[in-house]
Amino acid sequence: MARPSSPPTSTADNGKPSPKSEWHYHPPIPIDNNPLFSWPIRWKDTLIYYRDSWLVVSEGTIFVLLAVLSWRFFSPEIESAQNLDWSWVGGIWLRNFMVLLGVAGVLHYYFFARKQQGTELKYVPSFMSKGNRFLFNNQLWDNMFYALVSGVLIWSCYEVLMFWAMANGYVQMITFQDHPIWFILALPLIFIWIAFHFYCV
Repeated sequence: MARPSSPPTSTADNGKPSPKSEWHYHPPIPIDNNPLFSWPIRWKDTLIYYRDSWLVVSEGTIFVLLAVLSWRFFSPEIESAQNLDWSWVGGIWLRNFMVLLGVAGVLHYYFFARKQQGTELKYVPSFMSKGNRFLFNNQLWDNMFYALVSGVLIWSCYEVLMFWAMANGYVQMITFQDHPIWFILALPLIFIWIAFHFYCV
């Protein structure tokens, strides 16, 4: 006698979880991402995608604004980075620490402390957990420790290496004055590379 099949665990295309679904939320499928990587390429949809990414307040434009402010006001002069010195190395670490603390802190306050979005788009409906499976018996403290201690340190080390390499001529620094075309193309090319690396590597 054939064994009866169990109820389906997939989620309907409307994003609502089925009764047996492992996850609380599933986006409508198939997920449509950057149309540039579709084949054949949908040129109109690609232009609309990049228009909506760059000509409105979006994740990308916020990142660019944050990068410009960090570079303009909170980064060392290239000439001072020729030699490793705690005056600028420590400044980079402190800046990155404060940026991560500020951005992650605002997101945590909005989504977890205030629960402004509720569980509508959460893949797992539960919020921060506690217990001995965490290093500090608290998921929030674990997240903060790994992000602010190891995360900021590794991030800052890469950035210090970049500044030192540019200051000593090991890596070419692209400026608008010297390379205006590449300077302008760098932003869309970076986001294309991020998408390619995510889906293909």
